[in-house]
Amino acid sequence: MQTTKRKALPYIIGLHLAFLLFEADFYCLAIWQSHELHNQPVYSFGQAEYLSVMCWSGICLVFVCLEAIDWVMHFDRNGSVKYKFYKAFYYEDQSYLKETEKRKLVQKMRCLSTKKWTKVLEAFVKTYKPPSRDDKKMAVGEIAASLADYLSDLDITKSDTIMGLFILHWQTMQWIGGNSVVNANYVLQQTDPVSTDIADKMPNYETYAPKDILDKQWLHISRLRQYAHFINASYGWIYYSAVNMCNCTAASRLYEKLSCRNKAVPERQRDFEQGIRGPGCCLCAGRNAYLAAFLEMSGLHVESVLLFEFSESFYDATVMLVIDDLTKAIVLIVRGTLNTNETLVDMLALAEPLRPEDQELPPEERFIAHGGMVKVARNLCEKMLKAYAFEPPGALMNERLSEYTKDFLVSTIFGCDVIGRLGVATLEDLRARLMHALVVCNISKPRLMFGHFVRLICGFLSPCCQRSDIADIDRLLSPEAKAKLLDPDLDDVYNSPIGGSLKDNKAEVLFGVSHVDRLRSTDRSLMNWKKPEARKLLRLSRPVSRRVWLDPEEALTIDKLLSSLPDGRCGARVLHVLNVDRDFEIPGVPQFKK
Repeated sequence: MQTTKRKALPYIIGLHLAFLLFEADFYCLAIWQSHELHNQPVYSFGQAEYLSVMCWSGICLVFVCLEAIDWVMHFDRNGSVKYKFYKAFYYEDQSYLKETEKRKLVQKMRCLSTKKWTKVLEAFVKTYKPPSRDDKKMAVGEIAASLADYLSDLDITKSDTIMGLFILHWQTMQWIGGNSVVNANYVLQQTDPVSTDIADKMPNYETYAPKDILDKQWLHISRLRQYAHFINASYGWIYYSAVNMCNCTAASRLYEKLSCRNKAVPERQRDFEQGIRGPGCCLCAGRNAYLAAFLEMSGLHVESVLLFEFSESFYDATVMLVIDDLTKAIVLIVRGTLNTNETLVDMLALAEPLRPEDQELPPEERFIAHGGMVKVARNLCEKMLKAYAFEPPGALMNERLSEYTKDFLVSTIFGCDVIGRLGVATLEDLRARLMHALVVCNISKPRLMFGHFVRLICGFLSPCCQRSDIADIDRLLSPEAKAKLLDPDLDDVYNSPIGGSLKDNKAEVLFGVSHVDRLRSTDRSLMNWKKPEARKLLRLSRPVSRRVWLDPEEALTIDKLLSSLPDGRCGARVLHVLNVDRDFEIPGVPQFKK
């Protein structure tokens, strides 16, 4: 990343603005003069010349006007503060500024960034309804402060980010062995086959009590498969339409669920004796489409649905309570993130104690979990025998709580899905790896971006026209750059021209390291590529020292998020669903299918 080329940008922009005025005057004079000459018979200024000058000058004048409008639309009245900040903390010596001036400059920059993200989140939320107005405003403020702390200090453009993500995609594929599909031999070599409680033959339900079967077979693959269908069904017509796009047959199956005898489905419906009413006659009325899609995808009859409630309150969840005849269980389905309230809850990453008594226990004995999820869980605190989490975020609870849930909670993660690996520490690791990739990459940005753009266009026009070698990063990277990308070391960033200001604050980094020995030496795959002892992740220092920026008590910074849950994880029992390249056999065990 050659940031030195940006130093001349202000002078180039100033020169361009000066020429912009000159161009506008020139085109106006050309139009006026050509009109005058065309009206004077003594000059041989024909019709063809007149039209060409008028058209060309008019087109150029329109472009000048559009460019001027674009400058006005993108005018940033706080640009001088941002320019002074990056100039002081990135590109020049800070000695010419006093400590008080530095502190004021950093405070202005953080306030600007917080206000910007607050506006973005408020536009996303749109309305504050009375029951949850205060909670939602507080959540918006906390999330805006976290985003400002995470994103305000890196001087990289959007194109830099896109380029860095392309490089990190190559890096990730190399880490997992070059393919997201797992070699079947790795599965046999690196795991012990378990069939007693996962794939064993299901017992006769009529000879055992449902509670006994649940205790013994709660991890059976058929039960997990059934509950996965319920989770997908809980997203209603949105998920159903996405899966069955432009499918008239699928739409007709929804109409079969409608009935003129029923009213439109309300927001809240419950009947623990006979089950709720089915959807009404109009697919667009109330929640008819949602309930019809839920019944179609889950395979349940409406009599088996006891509770169907949509919640618009903050820190609450949309839930369905159903009777599943297949697994002989009463299942409480809590829908995942779909609306703005649930998205805000997901972004509240500050950890909180789960139980009231955790406030008085020593830190190593507390149950700590994701703050937003804790508040939702308190509204769903009825006793549940077993819990099945599908695609939970990767940093929900501390180690003690994770081990405590081993006997009643199983989390399912599919393939390369990013949600199961999402957390504040992994976002900091991504931030550091992105900066490192931009620093060590030897490919110019135009070459890499143009190659991916051409590859995208060719693939869109026709699969036959796709050229895989146009943007082949592996072919363009030098051996030295490949070696550095496979084993990122943040000293490469600190020793670069842009990393001088970052290196000065290297000692202030908390909850992260500059280098992680994370890769297995051989037989890497998506199933097993990382050393189990590599628990810490990369974290890049900030250009602003803590001596300059003293965090206010109410500001929710990344340091506070990491200190509240330093080693966040999902439940201790995780089912990782992977694709394997072929079927395989184990001697003495029935054949498993991929």
